[in-house]
Amino acid sequence: MEYVIILAIVLFGTLNAVLIWLFSRILGKLMVNGLNQLDSNLAEAIKKVMEGNFELPEQQNPLIAYFLESMKNKNQQSPDISVLSRDDQGKFA
Repeated sequence: MEYVIILAIVLFGTLNAVLIWLFSRILGKLMVNGLNQLDSNLAEAIKKVMEGNFELPEQQNPLIAYFLESMKNKNQQSPDISVLSRDDQGKFA
């Protein structure tokens, strides 16, 4: 009976070692393939930028630019949030 238990432990230990080795090989290949694809994508992007073959983003709406600039200026004038006061109901005044 003891030999059966020892044999099962050895068998499952060997099976675990083989599966870990197999999964590590597969994972390693997937990582290498992913890095190679990323490298080629980056090379293409750099090539397009250097050649100037890319589309510029849309121009920003002037009205949105005005609102963003006014919000930025307002935040620069009073960046401290503790300046805001609340009334008795807890709402900002």
